Amino acid sequence: MASDQMVVAALGRPFALGMLYDARNDKLNTAFTLWDKITLQEYSEKRPQQSSAYEITTSDSVESKSFLLDINSSLKASFLCGLVEVGGSASYLNDKKKYHRQSRVTFQYKATSMYEQLTMTDLKAKNLQLQEVIEKCSETHVVTGILYGAHAFFVFDSEKLDSNSVQDIQGGMEAVIKKIPSFSLEAKADVKLSDEEKAMTKTFSCKFYGDFILESNPATFEDAVKTYQRLPKLLGEKGENSVPVKVWLTPLKDLVPTALDLKGDICVGLLRKAVNALEGMREIEMRCNDSLEEKMVEKFPLLKKKLSRFQHLCNDYTKKLQQTMEEKLPSIRADNVLFSPSDACDLNLDLDTANSYLILSEGNKTATYGSWQSYPDRPQRFDEYNQVLCREGLTGQHYWEVEWSDCSNYGVGVALAYRGIKRKAESGFGYNHLSWYFGMKGSNFRIWHNSDSETKPLPSTQCSRVGVFLDYPAGYVSFFNVSHNTLSHLHTFKSTFTEPLYPGLYTMGDYSGYWDIVPFN
Repeated sequence: MASDQMVVAALGRPFALGMLYDARNDKLNTAFTLWDKITLQEYSEKRPQQSSAYEITTSDSVESKSFLLDINSSLKASFLCGLVEVGGSASYLNDKKKYHRQSRVTFQYKATSMYEQLTMTDLKAKNLQLQEVIEKCSETHVVTGILYGAHAFFVFDSEKLDSNSVQDIQGGMEAVIKKIPSFSLEAKADVKLSDEEKAMTKTFSCKFYGDFILESNPATFEDAVKTYQRLPKLLGEKGENSVPVKVWLTPLKDLVPTALDLKGDICVGLLRKAVNALEGMREIEMRCNDSLEEKMVEKFPLLKKKLSRFQHLCNDYTKKLQQTMEEKLPSIRADNVLFSPSDACDLNLDLDTANSYLILSEGNKTATYGSWQSYPDRPQRFDEYNQVLCREGLTGQHYWEVEWSDCSNYGVGVALAYRGIKRKAESGFGYNHLSWYFGMKGSNFRIWHNSDSETKPLPSTQCSRVGVFLDYPAGYVSFFNVSHNTLSHLHTFKSTFTEPLYPGLYTMGDYSGYWDIVPFN
């Protein structure tokens, strides 16, 4: 991930070029900038990027709000668990319907004015004096681009309704609110609606969340129309009153290779489960609010007490889930994750795939390079390369460890491959799109996939045991140096896996050592 630039929504946070950002917990360091003011002015450039649009939605879900604010899944997870505090128009994220039997329609106005960026090519050449600062800091990225603009949300809510009329009222509200952009600027307060529509607008309230400074926030439909008409002018002729709405973040590793970086993220499937759970609890809270105000419930104090108690228990569950996410997310992103016994998998080397120079132990846990073996000729056996696959095809989440003897002179490694990898001729792990390889030789390690390879120095001179963690649904496979029960992240492949993956082992040349698939404790 070190070479990947991130793009995140600003969400009312005070971003500025050169500020540092920790992508593991989505925290912005506003205390200082990586470069001084003069350097930032010299190496930054601005260009107009003017646009405006509006959206109307009847959904109050987290997914809908995230779409309107252009929030990616990772930042959404951070917001849901409380890692990110929002401001300005993004405060809309915290506004929730009180009742299930209540109609809500939201009108969004959004505009952009200018894009500002740092010319990183020139700044990279001036990074020598920054190395010590970057190595000591706890952040992972630096702000190198900002899109300025503004958002405004008008949230219209009806009163609590009868369950049979919710959809009808919402449809009428939506039809009226869709007319807002069509009112001319000259109309001023004379909002031209039918008597029936005017009567409807008096039954719903308006709340405003925006990046604009208003003398007073609109509370009625007519106020909202007046405010909407003034928004372009409030932004300023040249967008001088605009704020950051989208931010580009460059990894500090692009400047200093030893800097901290973002190594992983929560998988989409797990995030979806968390969002569904939180949305489900919010649905329960609204239905409880509906029930607690029913006249029938008022007549039964014991029933009301139990409903209230149930609502409090649901709130406790929600807080517990959010606290757990807040604790786990930064660790997942830093790959500082402890694997549970349920992740461990029992692997067995498949003799029918072993190259004839590889000798397997009786339990098929250890491979040793040796003299030629007269193995039966099998179509699945590797002929050209000293490698072997395991019998088990893996999906889901799995962890295993491989230990090997001295690799100072000969390359050794571990891999994952699809069953369809070639077994004859050009079948080496990592030489194709069907396999992912991680290997070591001396004080370096090499990663290889689809003939694209990269060699990196080991963080320590000793690495005789490697841990492998596969998160198949998330599309990650990570490799760790294992030393004294401590894991140090080395590399992560990111891909979209389409079929089961088979672990494998490989050696280059006349390797006199062994590999051993060791039990995970």
